[in-house]
Amino acid sequence: MATPSVAEVASLAVRRCYEGLQSGRPAVSVRDVAALLKLQREIERDDAVAAAAEARARAQMFQEGLASTLWTAKRHIDPARWRAFMDDLGRECEPFAPRDTPSPGRR
Repeated sequence: MATPSVAEVASLAVRRCYEGLQSGRPAVSVRDVAALLKLQREIERDDAVAAAAEARARAQMFQEGLASTLWTAKRHIDPARWRAFMDDLGRECEPFAPRDTPSPGRR
């Protein structure tokens, strides 16, 4: 049997509380439902924080890999061709560059 998630338990508790309020025989207290909903919100927030941290770590790894690739390429390309390469790369990357960061061809 699968263990229910906090969201599933909270949903069930809200339903039972509402049914109890309608029938006049509360099976679950409003305080317990509020505590479960608060716990669910905290878990979701923690999950979102962890997902954001993972996304930042992946972006950092990508940036480091790209920088390493560019430095390796620079060692193998003569200076005149490197400038042309960076200008071309800047034009290709322009649509994707954040507005506050210059593209590689504009360094």
